[in-house]
Amino acid sequence: MRVVPSVDVEGLIAVKRVRGERGTGLKLGPATVVLEDLASRGFTKVHIVDLRGAERGSPTRQVLQLINLAARLGIEVRVGGGFRDEAHVNAACEKGAVEVVVGSLWILEPLKAARLIESSPCRLVAAIDIRNGRVAYSGWKTLSGMSPVEALKRVESLGFKSALVTDVDSEGTLSGVNIGFAETVRRSFEGRLYYAGGIASPRDLDILESLGYDEAVVGMALYTGRIPVEVALAYA
Repeated sequence: MRVVPSVDVEGLIAVKRVRGERGTGLKLGPATVVLEDLASRGFTKVHIVDLRGAERGSPTRQVLQLINLAARLGIEVRVGGGFRDEAHVNAACEKGAVEVVVGSLWILEPLKAARLIESSPCRLVAAIDIRNGRVAYSGWKTLSGMSPVEALKRVESLGFKSALVTDVDSEGTLSGVNIGFAETVRRSFEGRLYYAGGIASPRDLDILESLGYDEAVVGMALYTGRIPVEVALAYA
């Protein structure tokens, strides 16, 4: 299993929100500095989230700049936040992203998402964001009627080979991995599966690895020192 740092950005400022609520959590400083620091410490992949892009429904110009910087630093980039059409996905790929996360797209326009999986120059990852037991979309603000298991089966049928499951209720809280939830969703998807939300300690990483996750996306625990850099890198 690989540990991937998350770099959540508001414009060009890196932050860590709690449960996605604006104004909560940590303000980490310039995202460019955060990316350079992660590269210097030995991380080779990052998960960039365009928070403003997610809220407005289209990625910002600034996030494309950050993708390009990370690529030039030799870091693989997975990016999400407002990627809802082919032009936006292609722009991220052209700047150097290796994976683009889509959520609202597969929920609202599943056939369009299925076509884009085939045509995209980089990999598409389905976002399975869970709030109050149901899939959330549009910046985690709108709830669908789908359960996590239903969502994973649906994205698999659309052709997604990778999915990112986020426990929104635990995001940024350092409350630990919801083991029952993590077990259930891992059993429900045959492809590559990434986990985010609530990760607080090396023990949580061990749990996710034992369950067969391919990646753990870590933010608050890494930036607060709950998970030491050397521990995170040992999983890479």
